[in-house]
Amino acid sequence: PDLLAGNGLTPVRNAGTSRGANLLADPGVDQRGPAARRDLLDSWLQQISLDAGLLGMEQALERFHTAPPAEPVLS
Repeated sequence: PDLLAGNGLTPVRNAGTSRGANLLADPGVDQRGPAARRDLLDSWLQQISLDAGLLGMEQALERFHTAPPAEPVLS
């Protein structure tokens, strides 16, 4: 439950046990461009969250992509 706190993901009631997401690269996607790679990763994250019985990954990714970039940490 603590893992879900604050990230907007909610468990699917009676979802059962995760069996692992089967993630494959889409051969129809030209992965040379950063936008296409980002879309592929987003798709994988959505598949992983659904396999884990979690809803809301689409909204979490939308918030992530629209958030301003974080300031670099200087040491």
